[in-house]
Amino acid sequence: MTTGSQAQAYSRLEWPARWAALAAFLCGIHCLVTPFVVTAIPILALSKATEWWALGVTVVLGGGITLLGPARQQGTVLGLLAAGAGIWAASLMGLLEPIPEFVTSPLGSLVFASGMLWSARICRKGACDVCEADSVQEQPAP
Repeated sequence: MTTGSQAQAYSRLEWPARWAALAAFLCGIHCLVTPFVVTAIPILALSKATEWWALGVTVVLGGGITLLGPARQQGTVLGLLAAGAGIWAASLMGLLEPIPEFVTSPLGSLVFASGMLWSARICRKGACDVCEADSVQEQPAP
């Protein structure tokens, strides 16, 4: 049985937790789909602007999520994100020719995704105090 203050504390945590879960779910879908979309964009001859938008959205989402979590202190994770974004951007600028863009752009996105996966492994339950400090301690039933 919970008291009024406990129920209020749970409800305060419930909505942010739901939004966080939804954001993580959408991020997972984005991470699964992006390498395939990045491969398809040059093949479908979509505009360069579309490719730059895909890169920009990926860097903003992935970088933002990483910089808000405990992985922001991990040089390896940040290095993978920077390397992936750099490879992808260099590919879009044509700096990696004669290697075809449909090879180098997905390579950059996969390097970036590997940094995101490493970041997710760091931010698991019990790995840091950030998530633990936000949780409400469950009270034993009287």
